[in-house]
Amino acid sequence: MIAAVAPATLLAPDAATLTAAVDGEIVQLPGSTGGVVHWYGAELFFNRNETNNIVGGASLVGAAGGLASLVFKYVGGAIAAAGGYWAAWATWAQGAGMCFKLTVTLTYIPGRYSGGNCR
Repeated sequence: MIAAVAPATLLAPDAATLTAAVDGEIVQLPGSTGGVVHWYGAELFFNRNETNNIVGGASLVGAAGGLASLVFKYVGGAIAAAGGYWAAWATWAQGAGMCFKLTVTLTYIPGRYSGGNCR
């Protein structure tokens, strides 16, 4: 199955990896050793190191949004809320000794998993 994601990008999974065809080159997406494309969307499985990076990065985005809200009230608040949302989901997975999972359909559905790529 091949799913169109953007005008120049196609996702084409094989048995174990998620790959992208960009301008005629086939490349493996970073951190995508556990990615799977389904008829309804894609599931991205992040390992422990990537889960830790998501926690840290999303927390920084939340803090930056909080500071930005001092000048740009609504935009800064939205950025802070988004950073806090993703940090909370990744922290929930991390706290349980699991890894972050993201299902991409018409929306984003965060979750957690263990085993497989979670090491």
